[in-house]
Amino acid sequence: MTYIKVIGFDWGGVLNDYTKHTELMAQHIGISIEDFKKAVSNHVHSFHLGLPEMEFWSRVCSDAGIEKPSAPFWIKSAELGIKINEELFEVVRRVRNSDYKTAMISNAELPNMDYINKHIKGTSYDLFDHYILSCEIGAVKQDREFFYHTGQLFGMPPEQLNQLVVIDDNPLNIQGAIGAGAQAILHITNQQTTKELSDLLKTSLV
Repeated sequence: MTYIKVIGFDWGGVLNDYTKHTELMAQHIGISIEDFKKAVSNHVHSFHLGLPEMEFWSRVCSDAGIEKPSAPFWIKSAELGIKINEELFEVVRRVRNSDYKTAMISNAELPNMDYINKHIKGTSYDLFDHYILSCEIGAVKQDREFFYHTGQLFGMPPEQLNQLVVIDDNPLNIQGAIGAGAQAILHITNQQTTKELSDLLKTSLV
């Protein structure tokens, strides 16, 4: 039986719902959500690796054929639009109470890191032994290096990454985790994730 040491929870789409946040950003620059997602898709990888916010918007707006904003607005939109997944944060608390290590693992932009520093760290949601953010480490969750770095923080060499369970809503990130040797749960609903994690840990998290 594999010994499980660490549970890594994705931030966006798992520990929070950022649907409204995305809508607010699209509204701010004056385009439809469909056009916004299309324009963002070409540059989000660089944003996750640390591209400054205003350079990101300059590229996005250039692709969309619109004027770029005059000032940053990612955090303001996040503060209005991000909805914390209280139910899953309660699961994180129960995991910690069961003596497992926890990590927040995220493809996170620089303003996202600032949001986490302001609204998660030092609050009742600060439930993680480590925060592994792509903009800080220069790798995203589709890269094995992201998970190798995560393992190092918890004293796990690559050959022991099966002691890490990754929970993520993006199938590509799940593939990255499994490719690095970790176990993974594709998050679809809170109930499904909680059941699958309970089964893996052989303990009730309800």
